[in-house]
Amino acid sequence: MLLGGGDIYALAENDGDTYFNVVDKDVTIPEGKCYLKIDQTALARLEFVFGVADAIEIPDAGVADNSTYYTLSGQRVHRPQSGIYILNNRKVLVK
Repeated sequence: MLLGGGDIYALAENDGDTYFNVVDKDVTIPEGKCYLKIDQTALARLEFVFGVADAIEIPDAGVADNSTYYTLSGQRVHRPQSGIYILNNRKVLVK
């Protein structure tokens, strides 16, 4: 836990707006919560923009290769021998 102060800002939300707000000295910030500790003397300008990212694309996974075998420890096998392998996310037995 962290005790607030004049240089501590916590992530807050109010009426659909998300922003960093100054935390009072007597407020405790619980573990796992977002906060900033900023040295005011070194701060010229700090701006955060929350919104929809427009330059992120979903990666193309491509077509699955149905003939790739893996060992149970995850190593790729080009010519499987007798044993248990993973093929298309399923365990298979090769005789």
